[in-house]
Amino acid sequence: MPDGIDPVIELQRERERRQNTPSPTNPDEALSGTEDEVALEFSRQNAETFRYVKLWNSWLRWNGTTWRRIEDLTVFHLIRKIARAYSKMYQDKKLARDAATAAIERAARNDPRHDRLPEIWDADHRQLGTPSRTAAE
Repeated sequence: MPDGIDPVIELQRERERRQNTPSPTNPDEALSGTEDEVALEFSRQNAETFRYVKLWNSWLRWNGTTWRRIEDLTVFHLIRKIARAYSKMYQDKKLARDAATAAIERAARNDPRHDRLPEIWDADHRQLGTPSRTAAE
């Protein structure tokens, strides 16, 4: 979101934009004011940054050169921030509850923009990843 703009206002504008362009085949449409709507917003904002590997039970973050396993609650905190904004927008305290944040995080894990199998991370065992490039044997 652009700096200097209230995130609640920005979310409201985005919601109104989506409502003015309905699409029955759009996977990013959810019922307004639901945990699913917040999960889709998280995924929309972070589709290029985060991946989730169920077998590892871990989120990974792209740092610009490599994917790194997240060992802290970064994703949970980002989701909580979005959930708070939606809670204010809908004037619904349920979306700001800890249980709702956990449910939103679980829903985001299943989004195809994040969900990955572990096999893709070591696709070529002959290459060594370095910060600036890969080196072959």
